[in-house]
Amino acid sequence: MPARVQVQWDEESSLTRIALAQFGRALATREKARQVKSLLRKSQSTTDAQLVLDFNGVSALSPSFADELVNTLAEAGSELWVIGLSDEVFSLLNSVAARRSTLVHRLPEASPEQPPSIPSPKPVGPSPDS
Repeated sequence: MPARVQVQWDEESSLTRIALAQFGRALATREKARQVKSLLRKSQSTTDAQLVLDFNGVSALSPSFADELVNTLAEAGSELWVIGLSDEVFSLLNSVAARRSTLVHRLPEASPEQPPSIPSPKPVGPSPDS
């Protein structure tokens, strides 16, 4: 694990953004996922903000890492919010998450001037016009 883990908090959007590249460009082992899992649990217990995993700078992700990561969120009943990942990595996360009945949401890329924001939930049920 890095000597000092960086977690970025954005008050305006109520997001806690965790840059996964600080754990390496290739996230490939269950042990590495357990390090991230520890950080996620700590972040979840200290804030009500939505966690966003930032994959910018991560070039590879193994199925075992993805499984361990998704399992952590599934245990907590959380959905997975991600940003900055390739289509290939997103597809892998989605397939692992589907097996655990966990949703993965891909946020659009953001700039320093405009941080990512999580869309408001859409109402479920009949529309007011029906």
